[in-house]
Amino acid sequence: MMRSNGPCVFTLDSGDQTIYPYGTGSSGQLTVEVNSRVQTGGTNLTSINVSGSNIYLTDAGTNQILPYTVGTGCSLSAQVAGAVANLPLTVDPVYSMTDTKNKFCMC
Repeated sequence: MMRSNGPCVFTLDSGDQTIYPYGTGSSGQLTVEVNSRVQTGGTNLTSINVSGSNIYLTDAGTNQILPYTVGTGCSLSAQVAGAVANLPLTVDPVYSMTDTKNKFCMC
């Protein structure tokens, strides 16, 4: 799965539960960024969503949302508050959605 955020493109690798950030040049050519692989600590990542300068990963394995902030050079930093539990009685979420106010839900 892949999402873009300005000059950055993020790909989710559900095989090893990582995110790969790429930059895009003016010609659209992808470039590998310095932090070319981000370990998420997820157990069953099923989707990636972008809202503003935030990236949200859906982790069906732990039933949580893993929030990151996009920095310079497409770097990712885990948000200080950490993972957010999904709504009670929700099991094995597949998708996440965000609105313009950075609120999210998992479905």
